[in-house]
Amino acid sequence: MAYEHLSRRERRAMSIFAREEASKRPAKLTPIPYIRWPVNYKNNPEAPTQAWESRKYLCQLYDVTPFQGIDTRRLSICRVTLQNDGMWEANLEWDELMEAKRQCGFGDWYAMEIYPRERDIVNVANMRHLWLLAVPLSIGWFAPSEGGVE
Repeated sequence: MAYEHLSRRERRAMSIFAREEASKRPAKLTPIPYIRWPVNYKNNPEAPTQAWESRKYLCQLYDVTPFQGIDTRRLSICRVTLQNDGMWEANLEWDELMEAKRQCGFGDWYAMEIYPRERDIVNVANMRHLWLLAVPLSIGWFAPSEGGVE
């Protein structure tokens, strides 16, 4: 648990505060001005390149190495409300991930969620990661009018 140093009452207060703060944010994902980013993100090559927030979600975009020559990025998505243990609320559904992807401007990009090898698992937060590809792979579903991948 990330906040075991806090009492149950403190964690509950933190959860209530997070909900109150979330209610002040826009309904749709909106870019977070760079001036509001954490200090440790500035001039950090591993920091996100863009970030958005809404009443429901926080999304962060990371540049990653192109995949087989395809422009690739990682979109990390989490809820902005907290559980009583101090962790972000979980259970992001497929349609919520798709809507967040759209609202961040990547509705036409192909996206994959990766389930790594056992030894590569990193699970430190209730957060989901979509790898965005500018060009679709040959696997997946395609609209009949497309006739498959370009």
